[in-house]
Amino acid sequence: MVVDGMGGHAGGRLASRIAVREAHKRLVSAAKPKAVAEALEQVNQELFTSMHQGTEGMGATIAGVRIHRGNAVAFNVGDSRVYAFEEDRLMQISVDDAFRDKRNGRKVSSAITQSLGGGFRRRRIDAHVIERDVDAPQRFLICSDGLSDLVQDYEIEEVMRKFPHDYVSRMLGHALDRGGRDNISIISVRVL
Repeated sequence: MVVDGMGGHAGGRLASRIAVREAHKRLVSAAKPKAVAEALEQVNQELFTSMHQGTEGMGATIAGVRIHRGNAVAFNVGDSRVYAFEEDRLMQISVDDAFRDKRNGRKVSSAITQSLGGGFRRRRIDAHVIERDVDAPQRFLICSDGLSDLVQDYEIEEVMRKFPHDYVSRMLGHALDRGGRDNISIISVRVL
């Protein structure tokens, strides 16, 4: 999973640390979509409970894949993404919680429509959870918006196709060459 903290330096660091800890604790036994969604809601509520002076409004985005016995459950809240790469095609399987330009579908700002925590009033989330069978070799790519805002999906697909052994470092290089103005987190998962 990738967790991207928000809320200024101190708040973002604390939010991401809490979200990673709580998500790991709760997702390890959540194999079905409903259990994953419930686990993410518990992480969300834990972030609100953990807010204190100076960290009000802290939050995090999350994206990941839980693989268990030939089954993959992909999840996200916010604008961190999960992609599946199979048969040399890249497909985004997460759903961005971001404001989009109606004409071209591009993200219009760094503002997101939901996150874990991230507000001053306690609220629930609607986690995006999708279940997929994994019956053949497959790769998943999980990343923060630090990559997906700077490197387009068709470019990610091309790099994964052309450079099957070092595509993560190449994509990181592309994002850094284009300014690297946000945290860039990339995880590759290969299911054999």
